[in-house]
Amino acid sequence: MARGLAEYILSDKAAAALHRENSHHPRIARSHAAKLAMAEIMRRFAPPADGERISFHRPPPFMKELTIRFNTTYLSGRNDLQLDCRTLWRIFFRRQFGRYTYLTPRTTSLTHQAIYIQKRHPHGDDHDGVVQKRKKAATSCPIGPDYSTISKVTTIDQSGSHRLQYICKNLHISPHGSIDKTDIRNNDAIYDFLGISHKTLSTKTTGVKGVSRDGDITVAFSNAAHFRNIESRLTRLGHFGGIYSLERNLAAHIMAYGTLDHLRLKGKIDDKTDTIRKFIRIGFGRIQRPSYHQNWSLGETTMPGVNVKAFLRMPLLLRQQLMVIFEEATKFTGVWHKDSFSDPRRNNHCAAYLNSKLGFPKSTSLFEFVDFFISRNTILPKHCDEKNCHRPGYNECCVYSYFTEVDGDQYKVSIVMTTRTTVGCAFDRAKK
Repeated sequence: MARGLAEYILSDKAAAALHRENSHHPRIARSHAAKLAMAEIMRRFAPPADGERISFHRPPPFMKELTIRFNTTYLSGRNDLQLDCRTLWRIFFRRQFGRYTYLTPRTTSLTHQAIYIQKRHPHGDDHDGVVQKRKKAATSCPIGPDYSTISKVTTIDQSGSHRLQYICKNLHISPHGSIDKTDIRNNDAIYDFLGISHKTLSTKTTGVKGVSRDGDITVAFSNAAHFRNIESRLTRLGHFGGIYSLERNLAAHIMAYGTLDHLRLKGKIDDKTDTIRKFIRIGFGRIQRPSYHQNWSLGETTMPGVNVKAFLRMPLLLRQQLMVIFEEATKFTGVWHKDSFSDPRRNNHCAAYLNSKLGFPKSTSLFEFVDFFISRNTILPKHCDEKNCHRPGYNECCVYSYFTEVDGDQYKVSIVMTTRTTVGCAFDRAKK
């Protein structure tokens, strides 16, 4: 995959270097033709019928005609390098479906493959119209009586990406939930009618870096360098199977030891199929009664306690793998949101305290709370993450999401990494 991308689709830097060497270099022309061909494949590729297998090794019938046409149109010179049908298909397959060798898609998916995030208009009771008050979502559906309060909607379509990671600011005041990918177009039509700005982020909106953005929302899809960095770190640590091993291990552990999420078990995708939603939760909570012996002190200030029992119950291998995820997510957030985690004192006292309780005191992770979810045949109703911190630099949330199979059934797993308002309040008191 990497070699094919380097050979066929040149980065801007590589293309500029070749252009300085030879403005008519044949690899530049082939790269341009390959990019146009990718767009055409994306347009013409149709999801197969239920049960029909897609193979990494076997291009669909239209690929032969497409390759001949692009070679004839763009690469007909004597010194031009020709596109290869099989290589083009493999590049497309890897970008769309990750490292699978083949897929057997289902027409009816029992896991929602899209997340919507709504931004609100500032109201008169919001402080200066900048810091908005925390308000619960007025309805559990994407568009309801609260439509007049919505200024913008960003939808993240994961249907073409086995895994993704996104960061977003202010989810404590931004209603969000899940929808089926088939509902995206219908919802967009309603947004147009209501005059609500909207944008969909998907594999079709990314460049060669595999990243797509809309305002303060940044999404890395499965072909992004972020996931190659995770794979590289896991490999260097000697974890056989890399990122796939991590994803399988975590899903199996949540299924075995997770707590049933009664709060969000609302609504089914398929009424004839059982619903499953389990979670594991670690990190800072609220200040507990002294008899619980969970709180700690920073100077003379009582700080919220931490709950790490579920994490310490995990196998050592899985704990090591997850710390790589936390650290790379911290780095990813810092790259795209330069003002994130901006108070070294809070990081050194609070995040470092949590890391030491997790058993990794030298970790560079700066998150204060993590939720692990596994779900199947569930609908995530519209809600706000009201316990997330609102303070500048700490109003961040990072979500790693992927699809996996357990005992032959497909599940969606999400790792939600964020900060806590209880930590921010206590730390503000400690600074006085």
